[in-house]
Formats: sequence, C-alpha cells, structure tokens
Amino acid sequence: MPRLVLYQQTHHVTTNGIEAPISLLPLYQQNTGVTHVIISALHVNGPGEITLNDHTPNNTRFDQMWSECRTLQEQGIKIMFLLGGAAPGTYQRLSANESAAFESFYSPVRALIEKHGINGIDLDVEEPMMQVHVQRLIRRLRQDFGPTFIITLAPVYPAMLPRRRAYLGISRRILNSASMPTPDPVMNSLCRANGVRTRRNLSGFDYLQLEATLGNEIDWYNVQVYCGWGDPSGPGMYETLVDAGWKSEKVVLGVVTNPSNGAGWISLPRLTTVVRGLKAKYGEAFGGVMGWEYFNAGMNEPRGGPWQWVKELGIALGRVEAPVRLPISQGRPTVPS
Repeated sequence: MPRLVLYQQTHHVTTNGIEAPISLLPLYQQNTGVTHVIISALHVNGPGEITLNDHTPNNTRFDQMWSECRTLQEQGIKIMFLLGGAAPGTYQRLSANESAAFESFYSPVRALIEKHGINGIDLDVEEPMMQVHVQRLIRRLRQDFGPTFIITLAPVYPAMLPRRRAYLGISRRILNSASMPTPDPVMNSLCRANGVRTRRNLSGFDYLQLEATLGNEIDWYNVQVYCGWGDPSGPGMYETLVDAGWKSEKVVLGVVTNPSNGAGWISLPRLTTVVRGLKAKYGEAFGGVMGWEYFNAGMNEPRGGPWQWVKELGIALGRVEAPVRLPISQGRPTVPS
C-alpha cells in the first residue's frame, strides 16, 4: 500500500473504421506504480452463460488482452475481474435460493477465473441483493480460491456511512468491536448495524453489517466518490469514512479519470494534491486510489495520456520516484569557440 487500481472496461478503440485493441503494457513499461488492473465487466446472463461486456470471454478479440494480462502478472501486477456493474441481472441470478440454480450461474465465473489465473474479483453490486446472498457469494469465493485471492467491493460513497451523522460513534464501535471496550448493556443494544443502517445505496444490503460480520474476508472497498455520490476534490470525504470507523487501509478513493467517464472529474494537479495530503496523513495505511477507467485517462489534460496520468498518481502515492526535471537555462546558450 497505498494501492493504485485501474479499471479497464473499454478494450478497443475504432479509428477510421478500424478497431484495434488497447494495450495495457505501458502500465509496467513506463513504471507507473500501478498495483491492480480490474478487467471489466463480467456479466452472468443465464445458466452457463457469461460475457465480458458484449462478447464471450473466449472471443478472439480478447486474445491480446489475455496475453498482456499474463505479462502484467509476471511483473507483479495483480489482475482482477469486475463482476456486475451497472447492467442488471448478474446478482439477481447469483441470489438464486436453490443450490443447483446458484451453481449453474456461479460455476462459469469460477471456471473463467481458473482458466486465466485471475488474482481476484471486484463485486460491483448495483442492483438489489440480500445480505445473506452477498455473504454466501463471498464465502464461496474464499472457499474456492483460498486466502490469497483478492475480494473487493465497489460501493458508492454514501453506502459506507450511517444514515445520520449522530450515529458516527455507533458505526465506529460496530466496525471496530474487537478493539474497543465492552459496551454497557444499553450501548450494546444500540450497536447493531441493522439499527443504524447506511445512507443511499445501490446494492440493497448494508455495508456496515457486511464488514462487521464478514470483514475478514474482504480485502478492501473501491469507493465510488463520483457521479453525484461524492466529491474527491478535497480530503474531507475520505476522512469522514475513517471517522465513521472504516480502516483507512481498506478504503480506496475512487475517481473518474476523464470527464467523459462520469460526473465529478477533477484535474490531475488537484487530485495529486489531495492524494499527497492523504498519504501524508495516513502514511502506508492509506488505502490508495482507483481510477475509472484506463483507456482515456488524462487525455483531456494539457499533457500526457493514460499511462502518464497513472504515473503522476504513482508519484503522488510514493510508489515511483519523480523524474528529475532540469531547470530551463536562461538566455542564449554559450557556443564554444
């Protein structure tokens, strides 16, 4: 830590009618400091049916991407899947009550992870899902892939906070019950996640309750602080999450990398200022930054493009060294005689 996480959902660009894959190799060739790349978005469409966006994962259009993912893994960069996202249906199907039905939806996801040696999965639940069903899915992933497999979630910012600010003290106790003194009976009766509840939420279940009951199986949260759910232009919203009891090492600040990717974009100079401040405050316990998404990151900035945008954040996080910039000489250069 701190982590530097990039989503990649747009895998091809079309220029003059010709479609070409987007290369991920600059992420390591240019020493950007990236730690995780999340391939998006995997959808469960029916029994035995999954797609990566609009195509089956074994479509030849993804051959270069799979090859480059293996190369990145060889360089120590973790490759993950985003499961779900804005398109509904995936988690409705994975909420099947009957065991046989659940297996028919879950097994192709497991098989694809095994086939490509994927390091983890990001559960982006943007449709109603019951607490018991998300817990079953997490437990099953941990059972199938072991303790080193990465399991993350991608909640919107308000989903991490109690519905009232007066409840921050209670949420701190809920999220840190093991390290806090045993409360008196009255306080103990109040310290229940299902009584505090979180604010607006796309997922249906309660994240306070999920962390309190199954937090040991969740590596971190890619918190969406954009698209009207939050403002990343200052450190305040991240600090509020920590004040609410969330461990800073489990909270990754989520931003959009380009205005066309969603509302709430902030310029790279402003973002790096915020990131440096959070790194200075939390040190190695700062969870890091995630960007949605890689293919057009920073392309609206005065200089650079995707890998340059990522590297500037890598520098701000202290993951890579800043390049030495020589001062511009003043006046006319001296010409030797």
